[in-house]
Amino acid sequence: MLAEFFRVAWQSTASPDEVLAARKRAATENLSEPGRVPPAQIAIQGDRIVGYCGSLAVRFWNGHEERAAYWAKGLMVLEEYRNGPIGFQLVKDLSKTSPLMGSFTVNPASNKLFAALGYRDRGALPNRIRPLRLRRIFGHADPALLGTSGMRGVVGRAARVMQLTGLPTLAGAVLDAGLHVVSPSAGVDVVTATDAVVSVPELDALWQRTRERLPAATVRDGRGLVQRYGDGASHPDYRAVTVHRGGSLVGVAYVRRPRIPGDPRLGGIRVASLSDLLAEPTDVGAITALLAGSERCGVALTADALICSVTYAPLAALLKRRGYVNAPSNVHFFLKTPAADTSWAASVDQWWLARGDSEADANF
Repeated sequence: MLAEFFRVAWQSTASPDEVLAARKRAATENLSEPGRVPPAQIAIQGDRIVGYCGSLAVRFWNGHEERAAYWAKGLMVLEEYRNGPIGFQLVKDLSKTSPLMGSFTVNPASNKLFAALGYRDRGALPNRIRPLRLRRIFGHADPALLGTSGMRGVVGRAARVMQLTGLPTLAGAVLDAGLHVVSPSAGVDVVTATDAVVSVPELDALWQRTRERLPAATVRDGRGLVQRYGDGASHPDYRAVTVHRGGSLVGVAYVRRPRIPGDPRLGGIRVASLSDLLAEPTDVGAITALLAGSERCGVALTADALICSVTYAPLAALLKRRGYVNAPSNVHFFLKTPAADTSWAASVDQWWLARGDSEADANF
């Protein structure tokens, strides 16, 4: 029944045996409660499933300790059963399975649903876009589709003029040369390689140092990062960017390859995602080097632009300095906590979250 629902709802080709194997694997890899299949709720009519809401295991850091939690994920009701009580009941029942749950939502109706069930909207994830190949953006994309205030402003007007005059290739090449000037990072060695291997112990050490400076975050220890993104060489969709100082790992980022041939919502522009980033927030040199390395990685993956949605407010100035422009924010972070638990940061800009959390980077 699950395999059939997944086929209808998401065009999945998974067989019943593959669905069962995936559930067993999810239990084994459960970061919150090892051995437990992440909770899911289904609605059944007759002999078929008509609604589903699942979850992903995660742990949250509240500035003092790590807590087991889940992301509510994959709410779907078959079209002929929508606009009724099924979606509300699925999320309501799922929310009873764990005292601590989060969700990333985009749809206004979903925002209202989660708010009605006791989830608190902590704010929207910022979207910041770094152009990587202005020559191609100027030559092929409709600036009106880029959807960012920065693009619609300076870049958008320039693109329209250059497309009309037939000069996008030359102008884009000149501007690209300026975009790819790397800010100096004395004493930091940036390593970007498709065959790089990032070990669990060095990621654990980096997370332990970093978390002490954060009021709230998703846990980014070695097991969690490697399970989510691979070890830097084993995942087909991600490339790792590492920063070392004196032989020690001081930063890591994960870049998701862009959709090929390009995102139709953006006129065919290829957008890579800076899906995750970890470094001590006060280590400006390491973060600058990570951003520079991620941008070079994006170019190597033939991306025209790189999107970054890391939420922690102190990073905003560094991103702006490297040429990231603000885009509209539409992904909201909702969190449900026990009523008496006031240990969680209230605003999303106090959290260290990223587009890769809850697999929200799959949209590009």
